[in-house]
Amino acid sequence: MKPNPELCDQLIEYARNLADKRGWPWHETVEVVSASEGGEPVWLIRTNTLKRGQNIRVTLRRSDHSLISCGFLSR
Repeated sequence: MKPNPELCDQLIEYARNLADKRGWPWHETVEVVSASEGGEPVWLIRTNTLKRGQNIRVTLRRSDHSLISCGFLSR
């Protein structure tokens, strides 16, 4: 399941701002998908999806869009 286009843009903007604050490089292509973490529905935002390395992964709670986790894979 994908969010509607407006929500998708908002989620990507949130993730991009988070990456900027942490000094992580932002690479396209970006993927936003629905997932489950610990039985809880979440939005998963991943960057640079066509390559290995230089990937950002942000997990947001679907109910209130609060940050659950984020990380950067440099390799």
